Amino acid sequence: MSGNHKDGEPHGEPSEPGRKSGAPPPGEQDTPRPDTDQAGKRPAEGSEAAAEGAGGPGEAGEEKKRPEEKAGPVLDPEPDLRSWAEGETAWAPRRAGMANDGQRLGYGSGGAFFRVDSSASQGNIHGSIGGDLHQNYYAPGLSRSTALGHYGVDDLERIRAHYVVPDDVAGERIERLLAADHIVVLRAGARSGRRTTALYHLSGPPNPTPRRVSILTCDEGPDEIREQVENKENGPAFLLDATGRSWPRTLGEAGFRSAFGGFAEHDRRLIVLVDEPAPAEALRALLVDHRPPDPARQVLAHLTALLHRAGNASEERAREILDRARADPQHLVTSWIDTMRDPSEATLLATVLDLWDQGEVPSLDEEVREQRRGWLDRSARELLAPSTAERSASDHAHVLAGAVLDRHPALHISEAAELWDEVVHGHRKNRGDAAERAFAEPMEQRLRHMRTVEEDGDVVLALARPELGLALLHAAWHDHPRAQRFLVEWLARLCEQPNAELTVVVSAAQALAQLAGYAPNTVLARTVERWGDGKSEHPVHCQWAAAWLLEKLVFNQAPWPEALEGCEREDPRYRIVQRVARLLRSWADTDDLASPFVDDFATRLKHWLIAMITYGTYAASVPPIREDAVTALGESARLGVHTRQWARIMPVRRLGSLLHRRSEYYARVTRITAVNAYRIGLRAPVVRELVRWSRSRSSDMILLACRTLLHLAAVRSDSDPAPEDGTRPVDGDPRHFDLLAWLVRGAEGLPPEVRDQIDRLWIVALGHRDTEQEAWSRFFQWDLQAGPPITLPDTPVPLAFEMRGHLIGLLTRIYEQDALKRLRPRLDQYYLLRERIAPELSHGPRGGDR
Repeated sequence: MSGNHKDGEPHGEPSEPGRKSGAPPPGEQDTPRPDTDQAGKRPAEGSEAAAEGAGGPGEAGEEKKRPEEKAGPVLDPEPDLRSWAEGETAWAPRRAGMANDGQRLGYGSGGAFFRVDSSASQGNIHGSIGGDLHQNYYAPGLSRSTALGHYGVDDLERIRAHYVVPDDVAGERIERLLAADHIVVLRAGARSGRRTTALYHLSGPPNPTPRRVSILTCDEGPDEIREQVENKENGPAFLLDATGRSWPRTLGEAGFRSAFGGFAEHDRRLIVLVDEPAPAEALRALLVDHRPPDPARQVLAHLTALLHRAGNASEERAREILDRARADPQHLVTSWIDTMRDPSEATLLATVLDLWDQGEVPSLDEEVREQRRGWLDRSARELLAPSTAERSASDHAHVLAGAVLDRHPALHISEAAELWDEVVHGHRKNRGDAAERAFAEPMEQRLRHMRTVEEDGDVVLALARPELGLALLHAAWHDHPRAQRFLVEWLARLCEQPNAELTVVVSAAQALAQLAGYAPNTVLARTVERWGDGKSEHPVHCQWAAAWLLEKLVFNQAPWPEALEGCEREDPRYRIVQRVARLLRSWADTDDLASPFVDDFATRLKHWLIAMITYGTYAASVPPIREDAVTALGESARLGVHTRQWARIMPVRRLGSLLHRRSEYYARVTRITAVNAYRIGLRAPVVRELVRWSRSRSSDMILLACRTLLHLAAVRSDSDPAPEDGTRPVDGDPRHFDLLAWLVRGAEGLPPEVRDQIDRLWIVALGHRDTEQEAWSRFFQWDLQAGPPITLPDTPVPLAFEMRGHLIGLLTRIYEQDALKRLRPRLDQYYLLRERIAPELSHGPRGGDR
């Protein structure tokens, strides 16, 4: 950090070179206004207008002077770049689709299919402390209310001994309602622990022998309940599961008195389990919402109970085992607990931890992965099991739509379910009109495994656990081979809808990637290869869908960049990544694309674009695609330059105009791919490539390097800065400008001469007629972030001071090198304008001139 500092300024604030307090104000026509364009409007950060330099005398301006030179019948390759502009919109859902544990559990990974026993128990009880106890009885054709069985004393004593009381007042309200009204309507989704909670309260006070609890069922309505209450062989407590029934929503006052009036009269107690969001008025006074206890508490209680059976009872001992299992961040234990929704999972995990502590489980991660995967697969098979002949097809359509479109509005899911029906059954004439289908059945009746959540002001439907969506697709593919062709076609058509929402395309493409892990030939032939065909008329966003599919396909095989390091070449995951690498390498070939005479140009261009988009995604961080991405970036830059050279020598004016537009298109795609590759972690390779371009003798290549640098200069870090950094928010965003922070912190992976060349490239951009306006604007944003620093007591030199030193070192060159003296008047203008807009940058903490 160079420069002098005044006494009393903290940490030795550096002074700025060439600062002239008496310089005349610059003329308005040549003022390098650092934060606005010529129209006085601030360009959108990272936008094309910002990157190109608004109103400058560059190629875009020259193109506007020749509107009569349109290509006419000659093929114009430029597709709609809407999806590029919406890159930020796609960034969040793409990352969300790769943020859960599905890949670590093996879903979508080549050859990773675990056999899971999906047989259902019949007539036996299985359950958990604080969780749902499920008692399954085979009772075909049952339509009237019948007592199916009982929970005996042993079952109820076990529940009462280890029940985990939730941290709310719902339990007190249940006891009050049972004492006063003898009936409680307990509302919660299935597998939430509501059944165990109901049995705990129905069994009576803690000390006496628990009451027996009889189980009722009621398919059509509660009319026949009364006779079961009067039967002395039943009760004295009853449990009725009305999940998925319509009568809790429609029951009137008279029907309620007829069905439930005998409970108080005969001193019987009843808890009705419902998941109805809008129960009838007659039930609302008895309604209690159930919330399960903290999952970690449930695991701890189960583990304590298991240790007690082994004669090693100690909650402290159980806590020590749990803490040890959660200490390793690579363990799946923590992520399982964090996403746990079904209390029966706590039983499963506690059993695994107990066996691990005894040394019977050699690998905790492998055992947790297997057990968690098995639980998800069984849950998925239950959701895909047939319900009734009338409902199964519709239910399956909505379950699959919800699996793919997790965290989407209900409308998207409903439309996707209709498309599934169309793919499977074709256009049926007797499907009824749209209004009839729209009001066929409430959505919550079809998607009881999902919940409504608010996200960015919108209400969406979300799976309680994202991994369940992957399990549903896995089960649908492997358990129902006849559905495989329909699944691929349905998801492909979701991507191909002309007016599809971008988030729907992302979700469908990532679902296709999971299936491509199971059958790459089938899926890629229907999607990526077809969307890359120049003769196809699919919407342009299908090219982005192809790239996102390939990105997720690679991620499913390698959830972190070095995941396949050292694996066997015959490993299916390795083979899939190699296949994607070969495909991209072939499609990124730029041979002859600069020429106006290339054969099948439309297909070649689509292939090139899909490859370049993919090279800007996570896939580019995985070897060997990583090396290919950097190579393709350089070839893409040269493609734009060579195309411009063709445009200059073309004797036919129309062809020259067409090639000029192509060169601009190639350059734009190259810049965006470079920025995206930088964002996914290829900082050093991308910056080294920029330096190579800047050393070229081609003015077009140097201009491309300058414009790409300005794009990179606008990229923000992913996380908020630490308070001690002392940096200031810019445009309301506290995150660092990533390139600035990275350079100041040493730019790991870059030799000193490359870092020096970046400074030189900045100076070129500040003085280039096509980039100077945007360059000074970007520099001003860096300037704002670097100071005056926010200092905290007893802290080391904040990052903001290091940033300030870096910027001053860059500007010092302008004043110290005679070759750059033409920039000095411009720098004086910058200082004066900065003093008007942000005077705090021009004065130190005590008001002194800096």
